[in-house]
Amino acid sequence: MKKNQFLKVIFISIAMLFMLAFAVSPANAMWDLSGAPDGEVVNNSHALQEATDTGGRPVIVVKSYYTEPGAVTAGSEFTLFIELKNNGQEDAKDLVLTFSATNFSPMDTGGVLTRGSLPEDGGTHTFKQTFYAAPGLWGYVVEPLSLTVSYVDAVNGTAYTETFNISISLAPVEYVAPTATPTVSVSRPRLLVTQAKTDIEVLQPGSQFELFLDIANLGSETARSVNMVVGGASVPVPDGTSTPGGSYSASGGDFANFSPLGGSNVQSLGDINVGATFTASQPLIVNVTTVPGAYTLKISLVYLNARGETLVDDQVVTLLVKQVPMVNISFYREPGDLFTFQPNMLPIQIVNVGKKSVILGSMKITASNGMIENNTLQVGFLDTGGYLTQDAMLTPDMAGEVNLTVTVDYVDDFNQPQTITQELTVNVIDMPAPEIIEDPGISNPIDQMPTDETFWQKVVRFFKGLFGLDSSPTKPDMMEGMPMEGEIIPEDGSVQVAPQKGP
Repeated sequence: MKKNQFLKVIFISIAMLFMLAFAVSPANAMWDLSGAPDGEVVNNSHALQEATDTGGRPVIVVKSYYTEPGAVTAGSEFTLFIELKNNGQEDAKDLVLTFSATNFSPMDTGGVLTRGSLPEDGGTHTFKQTFYAAPGLWGYVVEPLSLTVSYVDAVNGTAYTETFNISISLAPVEYVAPTATPTVSVSRPRLLVTQAKTDIEVLQPGSQFELFLDIANLGSETARSVNMVVGGASVPVPDGTSTPGGSYSASGGDFANFSPLGGSNVQSLGDINVGATFTASQPLIVNVTTVPGAYTLKISLVYLNARGETLVDDQVVTLLVKQVPMVNISFYREPGDLFTFQPNMLPIQIVNVGKKSVILGSMKITASNGMIENNTLQVGFLDTGGYLTQDAMLTPDMAGEVNLTVTVDYVDDFNQPQTITQELTVNVIDMPAPEIIEDPGISNPIDQMPTDETFWQKVVRFFKGLFGLDSSPTKPDMMEGMPMEGEIIPEDGSVQVAPQKGP
């Protein structure tokens, strides 16, 4: 058999095998990734059947995903398209997608995507995210990427979180010679923001904060004379391209929600070598007109390559702005000193001192020592300047300062439970013992009753004393003036003797 005939036979055999496999497959089979293990592809109908029982809640699954280009090359950019599906029985709202990976750096969005809602019972939406594959992935076949999806039940507001592992296929290594030397098409610096964080935990309208950015050079050349432009730069060339002697403008940035403080929005970072990371910071303020939500902030990195050409890498970071209820928790009157082992009232009040109405949960009061009663209050809606009072009862078991902790629960703008905590202090003293007055000279209260003596009665007592007789004052006769048996005292005070019967 000739060589060409042999190859033709092999080709026909392979084709017949593919036709046979297609013929025995179900006519309506769809291949999908819903509910599949990491890196596996399962029949779509089977995956949906497993996710039918949702218990009356939204259930977000990954229906399918793919990349452009299909095989990712190390040291290059690619776009991930991922389709999410709601297999649950309730609408999902406030979707937040967060990508994380070791060797894939998110572009443009900072790795965070959002969507308002996803309808129940099969609602789908396709998201796309651009990544940069690190040059160190050369030689790898596949690399994992993690996706976390957070969402809220549209009916009762319950929050859910799902985590998916996605496998990204990498292009095979190309060799230019039998020496197995790979060719990697990276010949320029590449600056990426690998991490963004703030010095305060919660950003609110009017908050002043410091934004810290970790900038890494993942390219193959040193980035020279790097300038960071917060808010974005206007350049005469497309992002990531070069031009000899190119210029840029930093005055056209977006500052609708965040504005620079203490200086301009441009900082000189110097040179960043290959593989090095530089941490830059920028003071910012959240504009008072900014409403709570997730906002993107553009970061432009302008630098020169080894040939003196100007390059620009645009990055986007996402910052979350929340509105924390501004309330004051205090005593509505001074409680004074409290006594040990006695119930003492704690006159506590909560006041909305903010410019917006708030909805709060329960307020609870706890003490460092002693027993406390009537210490829970459901607050609810509080308009601006509105207040509620709570008269808790504290029975301390020791003297000294007693620390009171007041906590108030609420749900923030991203439907996450939060707590407001306020510390109060009261002073406790020992309960004084009751004072008992004892006078041994007092034996009978009647003996102490004052008597009115005449002058001659005093003279008589004097002479009685001379002869050794009893000279004490005459005690009043308690029976004097009391009616004897048979006497009738009329209204005029005269005494009448009732007639007695004879024998």
